[in-house]
Amino acid sequence: MNAGAPLCEPWRKTRKWNTQLLDDLKKRTERYKPLKGIEVTQARFLMIGQVGAGKSSFINTINSIFRGHITSQASCGSAQSSLTTEYRMYKIRSGKTGQPMNFRFHDTRGIEADQGVDANEMCYLLNGNIPDRHQVKHFYLIETLGYNRRRVERLPITEMCSKR
Repeated sequence: MNAGAPLCEPWRKTRKWNTQLLDDLKKRTERYKPLKGIEVTQARFLMIGQVGAGKSSFINTINSIFRGHITSQASCGSAQSSLTTEYRMYKIRSGKTGQPMNFRFHDTRGIEADQGVDANEMCYLLNGNIPDRHQVKHFYLIETLGYNRRRVERLPITEMCSKR
């Protein structure tokens, strides 16, 4: 079987798609909370992939679903090299309350032919060691100016500002 070929049969059974199902899925997502007893305040999704894969577009799609209109919070488009030049963390807000939901999307520069990926660096991103809007020239190096050994969200705001 060709790995890229579409499946003849769905790989799982789903309910028939309609607005009631959409509303139900949105409500369940808005109510999501991490498991009790662990020190995790929200789920974090690290968007990583080749240039032009649609990482930023996916974030905009999720945001648009919850806002109820088309949004372009994350810059996107098509080019030979990555349009995303800085690491970004996006909060998705509930369309009803305007409050941030309990998950975050972390948008990264697209991987190019001459750049690799270090799994340890991804952990630093997800743990909050890299500040939002960190300028990216190449894929992340932990020696980069702006890297914090302590989690960014736990630093006092005055200390975060003095590190930049």
